[in-house]
Amino acid sequence: MDVAGAMDYALSLAREHHLADVDVVASQSESLTIRVLRGAVEKVDQSNALGMGLRVVREGRRAW
Repeated sequence: MDVAGAMDYALSLAREHHLADVDVVASQSESLTIRVLRGAVEKVDQSNALGMGLRVVREGRRAW
């Protein structure tokens, strides 16, 4: 499932439970670091991060 699909799924679950005030936030990042020493590649690091948050407000109370 991709990020947009996960967000849609979370919102559909909220609708099933009759929750009107719902926020869904997603964040994705990628990083590539290449270390070169004396003209030669010494180290390559790659990382990916993905996160999603859901906030629900019900009867004036918030839940994360």
